[in-house]
Amino acid sequence: MSLKTTVTWLLNKLNDFLEKIGESDGQREEEVKRELERRLRRKRFWARLREIMKNNKRLVIMWVAIGIIVLMCLFPPWIYHRAAYNQLFEIKGPYHLIFSPPYRRDEAYLLVKLDWPRLLIPIGIVAILAVGLIVTIKDRKLT
Repeated sequence: MSLKTTVTWLLNKLNDFLEKIGESDGQREEEVKRELERRLRRKRFWARLREIMKNNKRLVIMWVAIGIIVLMCLFPPWIYHRAAYNQLFEIKGPYHLIFSPPYRRDEAYLLVKLDWPRLLIPIGIVAILAVGLIVTIKDRKLT
């Protein structure tokens, strides 16, 4: 349904509604008009978003990949280092918020740090997939 058709339809609905209730109260009419304008703005927003997504698929793919990578960096994997029997043990830790590293209460650990291989491998996979999609997908050009 085109925007002009939608506006015409909404205005006809407004007139039918006002005739049905038989009110000539200006305040009620203004409320209904404001509600219809709000719905129309929302419909325009979603129509514009759909148009952008259709016409700029590469841009959408790029921003989705960036969002995924940012989330991966916000919640990275951690690794625990523990000394026992004159040896240093590494124990894989959980994914946790970057600003507050995890800790375990049951055992004493010397060091908790980022597990870079477990972080960089998924980031690389997402980046390679995104670049592959961006290169192979065809955008529809606006005429």
